Amino acid sequence: MHSMNGLKFHPDIIKNCPPSDASPGSGLIYRMVKSFPPASDDFDSDVERKTKNCDQTNCDCWGCSVWADSDGVETAMNLFKYWRKRYIVSVSLKSSDGLTKNSPSNGQPGHYTFWKAVGVDLSNKCTIFRSPDEK
Repeated sequence: MHSMNGLKFHPDIIKNCPPSDASPGSGLIYRMVKSFPPASDDFDSDVERKTKNCDQTNCDCWGCSVWADSDGVETAMNLFKYWRKRYIVSVSLKSSDGLTKNSPSNGQPGHYTFWKAVGVDLSNKCTIFRSPDEK
């Protein structure tokens, strides 16, 4: 099992992942989910969820996409209108929940990757930030 900062991560995670410059989780993060309440696997990595076009040699694929603030969420909703059909939940992270790193992509400067520590379940700690098709 891979460990970093005292946290344990998926046993098959690639070397040097999460990266050494990832930060302990703290404060609110926002995540897109299909339903509310979210399922326990909604914060699993893209690799674990077998996300289409996921590259197992890319460290970001061993995490999941999140935003660190409401501006990041709004930018994403404006760029990808079909995401408005999903829930956006917020959850307050503790340092024992995992690591985060800013990973801007697709015109989203507020995009982050979150690597969840083994055994962490955030599903019962989420609140609705944005409901589907909310203006």
